Amino acid sequence: HVSVIPVTDDIPMAQAALDEAQAIEREVTAYLDGVVGELAAPLDFSQERECGVGDLAADMLRARMDADLAIVGGTQAFTGPLDAGSLRRVTLWDACGSSANPGVVAMSGERLLAIVRRGLDPAFMAEQPRSLRGLARGPLHLSRAEVRDGKLLVGGQLVDPARDYRVAGTDWELEPYGGYVEAEWDLRVQYDMPVIVREAMEEYL
Repeated sequence: HVSVIPVTDDIPMAQAALDEAQAIEREVTAYLDGVVGELAAPLDFSQERECGVGDLAADMLRARMDADLAIVGGTQAFTGPLDAGSLRRVTLWDACGSSANPGVVAMSGERLLAIVRRGLDPAFMAEQPRSLRGLARGPLHLSRAEVRDGKLLVGGQLVDPARDYRVAGTDWELEPYGGYVEAEWDLRVQYDMPVIVREAMEEYL
């Protein structure tokens, strides 16, 4: 036998449940208000050009994964700027909502050149994949690498197409679904699981 029991507003809520919810809310508020680092200068955000938060993400990934260089699509890692001064966890999480995992892989200079060319192509940069929540891809940010006079340098040296480089990024840059690499390359990426970008950023800061 099945029956429907009406629930009205005059049924009191369980006080024990209310007390526990309030205790948890206080814990969460204190955790989110925690300071995770100090920024000496503000870091800007842009979908059209290289920006401070994108550079920070690339530097963090290179250091964490002990790589020759790092590549990161700035708008997948960050969606807003960071002000100078004490950085609260909630502020970092609001600006860095990425669920991507840090990774590192060995790849040839030839493939690295192909990724950077694609990542800096204006048409590719302007794309708005659904996973980026309406943002454009923006430029590929590099750490310990730069494009000078149309040529890619890593650690101040021209890239050798035949040499292997240890390249850090996230699954967005290092897996085919991000659009930067080709499936037939069969890259063997090592991931720092289950860490996500904002957690790694906290440790770096």
